[in-house]
Amino acid sequence: RPVVEDIPYEVRRAKEINQIFGPKGSDDAYDLIFDLHNTTSNMGGTLILENSRDDFTIQMVHYIKNALAPELCPALLIEHPSLKYATTRSVAKHPLGKYEN
Repeated sequence: RPVVEDIPYEVRRAKEINQIFGPKGSDDAYDLIFDLHNTTSNMGGTLILENSRDDFTIQMVHYIKNALAPELCPALLIEHPSLKYATTRSVAKHPLGKYEN
């Protein structure tokens, strides 16, 4: 969307984040954004990844899970062949998220 005077704050901020850490999909995008969130759902500490073919992210998940052992830290893959995610982490070349309740 083009930037106009009455653009919603969230849209303006998303564009700023994309410019600072991206642009999304470019060679200049940050290598990694580790997106931390809390949640009220009963999912414990859960790692979120979006691409099962991203070797860097898979190795990062493996490292984190080993570092936290014996604590459990499940990984959730939210991969979809045609859906493009609009999360802060998705701006990076290797997006990874962690949710904690």
